[in-house]
Amino acid sequence: MRKDLLRLLALAALGTAAAPLAGGCNDVVGVDFGAMHAAGADGGNASDAPVGTGDDGPGVLPDGGPLPEGAACTPRSCATQGFTCGTQNDGCGNALDCGTCSTGQACKDAQCACVPKTCPELGITCGTTNDGCGGALDCGTCSGANEQCSSGKCQCAPQSCSAQSAACGTVSDGCGGTYECGTCADAGAGPNCSAGACGPNPCTPKTCGAGDCGTKSDGCGGTLTCGSCTAPQTCGGGGTANVCGCAPTTCAALGKNCGSVPDGCGGSLSCGSCTAPQSCAGAGTGNVCGCTPTTCSALGATCGAPADGCGGALSCGSCTGYDSCGGGGVTGACGCTPIDCLDLICGGPNGCGGTCPHTPDCGCFVAGTAITMADGTTEPIEDVHAGEIVRAYDPSSRTFVTTPVLEAMVHDPAASADGIVVVNGTLRMTTNHPVFVDGRRVRADQLQVGSGLMLHAPGLGLAAGVRDTVRSLELEPGGVTTYDLRVGAPGTYVAGGVVVWIKA
Repeated sequence: MRKDLLRLLALAALGTAAAPLAGGCNDVVGVDFGAMHAAGADGGNASDAPVGTGDDGPGVLPDGGPLPEGAACTPRSCATQGFTCGTQNDGCGNALDCGTCSTGQACKDAQCACVPKTCPELGITCGTTNDGCGGALDCGTCSGANEQCSSGKCQCAPQSCSAQSAACGTVSDGCGGTYECGTCADAGAGPNCSAGACGPNPCTPKTCGAGDCGTKSDGCGGTLTCGSCTAPQTCGGGGTANVCGCAPTTCAALGKNCGSVPDGCGGSLSCGSCTAPQSCAGAGTGNVCGCTPTTCSALGATCGAPADGCGGALSCGSCTGYDSCGGGGVTGACGCTPIDCLDLICGGPNGCGGTCPHTPDCGCFVAGTAITMADGTTEPIEDVHAGEIVRAYDPSSRTFVTTPVLEAMVHDPAASADGIVVVNGTLRMTTNHPVFVDGRRVRADQLQVGSGLMLHAPGLGLAAGVRDTVRSLELEPGGVTTYDLRVGAPGTYVAGGVVVWIKA
C-alpha cells in the first residue's frame, strides 16, 4: 500500500515539475520514485554490506585548498611593513621596490644603516680614528722599536744625540742614518770619545757583527759600513737599528679579513672566516668577505621576490589573470592549479578560468536541517559557514571524527524540481543526495523502508553511533531553496542526526 502511494505521489510530482537547470544540484529527470529499490549508487544489495565496509569506501577531500573564486590577496606597501629600502615582498609573492639608501649607507633587514669604514679603507695602519658612523676605530699600534704613529702611519722616529745621551762621535739615528755628536775637548772629561762619551782612555773602534747592516758608529767617532740584508729581511726591519730583520705585516694592513695570506716575512697570517651568507672572496676580492647575489635567471624564476642569497631579495616580475607566482606548483613560475572537479561536485568555477560540471552526487537539504557540529551541538544548515568544524563518520575506523567545512553551497529552487524526500518524517532532502546505508552510498530516491541508517548518538559520547532503519518515506513538492556542504575527509557529515555522504 505504501509503495503504491509513493508511486502516485512521484507521478503527480513529475507531471508538474519543471526541468532542472544545468549546474543545479539535481540532475535526475523523471525519477520513478515509486520504483525505489535497495541497491546503492554503486550497485549491489545495500543491506548485505556491514557498516563501514562498503566496496567503494569513503572519498578523501584535502584538508585545505585554493581560495574560493573571487578571493584575492591584498598587497602591503613598504610603509605598512616598516620597510625603507631594497626590493621586498608585498605579502602576495610580488616584488616591492622600497627605495635606495644614501651614500655611506647600506640596506640591511629592509632598513638603511650607516656602514662603518675599516682601517684599510681609510688607509690607516695605527692609532684611533672615526669610523664614519660616529664610532671609534682602533687601527692598532706600531711594533718597531723606534716606530711611532704619525697621521695614521707607523714611521721610524730618529734618535737624536741627546736622546741617546751621546756627547761625541758619530752615532746611528736608529732609522738608517747617523748623527754627528761633536768632539771631545782636551780638558774636562777627557779627549777621547768612546761609545758616544768623552774619557781619558784611547777608544777601541767596534766592528760589524753577524747580522749587522747599514752605516753605524764604530764607537770612537768613526763609522762602519756593514753591508746589506737578504730579502725578505731589511736593515732594521725587525725593529733593531742596523740589524737585519723582518716585521710581519698584519691582515688589517693588507686589507684582508679572511683566509690565509703571506705575512711578508716568509710566514703566513690567518685572517679569520666569514659569516654567512658572505664567503671568503665571495664578491670577487681575494681574502675579503663578500657575497655575489644570484639572479632570477640563475634561479629559473620569472616572478616573485626570491632571496638573492646575500640577505636581499630579487625582483623577478609578477603574474596576471588567474595565475599567481608558484600557483601552478613550480616555485618562481606563474601558474594556476585548478580545483579538482571531484571536489566541486555541484559544479562552478575551478579557480583558473574553467568551469566544473555538476555530478549526480550534488544533492541538497532544505533550510532548517540540523547539522551536528564538532562539539555535539547543532546549527541550521543555512547558518553553517566554511571554516567551521562538523562531526563526520569514518567508515574505516567505525567512529565519529571531525572534519572542516570547505564550502557552504546554496542552490536555487530549480535544483529541487524533482521533489523533496522526507525520511522518517523529519529529514528532508532532494531525491539524489547520498545517504550512508550499511556502509554504502544510497541516493534518497533509492531508499526503502527497512534500509539501515547510521545515527549520531551524542548521549553516548561524541564518537558514538547507533544503527537505525528507514521507517517511513514521503515525497513532498520541491521548488524550494536548498543547501549543502562540501567537507573534508572522510567526506561525510551528520544532517538531522543521520550520516550523509557528500562524495565518493
